Amino acid sequence: MPLRVERRGVDRARLTGQAVKLRWSLEGKSKQEESIKVTRAQQPVWSKMKMQDEWTGDWTVEVLNGQGQVIDQRNFAFSPPL
Repeated sequence: MPLRVERRGVDRARLTGQAVKLRWSLEGKSKQEESIKVTRAQQPVWSKMKMQDEWTGDWTVEVLNGQGQVIDQRNFAFSPPL
């Protein structure tokens, strides 16, 4: 499942040179973390994860800055196709 994160309301220029972390969590339990180096202010950030059928439930994907602060997040519910 691809996820595009747009950091609205965040000073993107301040993130240049930092690594942002994308954390995928199911029902509050971390399933995957990925670090991405920000090389320019307008750089889009993409992350994807292959979902398993047993991972049904409420998901949160957080974007954390270099200091570990959440600067954006997306929530969604996943249920596998029948």
